[in-house]
Amino acid sequence: MGSKGQQIITNDGDGGSYIGPVARSTAETVTLAHDPAWDWMGTTNPQASSIAIISGTGVGQYSFVKSYSGRTINLMKPWLVVPDTTSIVVISQYELHMTTAHNTITNTLGVSIVLGDSLESVIEDNVLTNSGDGIMISAYGPYGGPASYGPVINTDVLRNSLSEGAGNLITPSVNTNLAGIVIQDMPGCLVSGLLIRDNVVPPKQTISSGRRTEWD
Repeated sequence: MGSKGQQIITNDGDGGSYIGPVARSTAETVTLAHDPAWDWMGTTNPQASSIAIISGTGVGQYSFVKSYSGRTINLMKPWLVVPDTTSIVVISQYELHMTTAHNTITNTLGVSIVLGDSLESVIEDNVLTNSGDGIMISAYGPYGGPASYGPVINTDVLRNSLSEGAGNLITPSVNTNLAGIVIQDMPGCLVSGLLIRDNVVPPKQTISSGRRTEWD
């Protein structure tokens, strides 16, 4: 199961309709500085998308799109810190409350578990033995169009155990940040509120933050 450059447990990437500045905002609305391109998401259903502040005032917050009219977005939940013209936002499809837990994966190639563009999700209590590249948390972009830069916000990676086993398929990662538990944070994407705790990786792999350069 698995092959180099592929995944075993994964969620698909998400399309996006906007990345750019805010013209003005209230606690419950955002007016974009430019036109969103809903066609890049494959849907005009506003409830299929989230809006996240990835830079500037209010960075790290997200809400869901309740409705829209032209450049004005109505929010499902209000901002705690209202964005302003310094703020950069992204509107994209999202993965909410995803749980990958209690899996045993042995003697595989590729990335065992990939969680991308996730909000309030968790990877916990998985056991990986001789399993390729291990676990990756991915803020990936652009994917599915030039406006798709999916964030990872408030996601936990807890109590996962990675071991070498036979050692013939596991990917070495010393000083390369390519395998083990890897955070992929691509330019234009936001990683915020990520908790990695009580995990175990073998000596030839790492827990690392940074892009997987082999995929760029």
